[in-house]
Amino acid sequence: MSLPHTHLSLSAELADSSDVDSDWKDTTWRTIPSLRRGLPTIDHLFRTSLFGLNAIEIEAKTIGQLLMDEVLHPFYIFQIFSIILWSIDDYYCTY
Repeated sequence: MSLPHTHLSLSAELADSSDVDSDWKDTTWRTIPSLRRGLPTIDHLFRTSLFGLNAIEIEAKTIGQLLMDEVLHPFYIFQIFSIILWSIDDYYCTY
């Protein structure tokens, strides 16, 4: 199944380019040695200029954000409150 790429659908210049394969399947990468060699420099530069860097940037949370998101979450507050009530109530389970 082939999915359309936004760069190709938005740019008529790229869609008409003979260098762009609509499925983006590199036919030279069929063996392990060819995969180890990687892309030629010219292909690498072309794909980097076309798609940008292949990087996902994740913003690190501050201590305050972690405290609010994880420790002071309403579920955990409820659990602590329930434990305090249970311990104050002298509740004992008898079977």
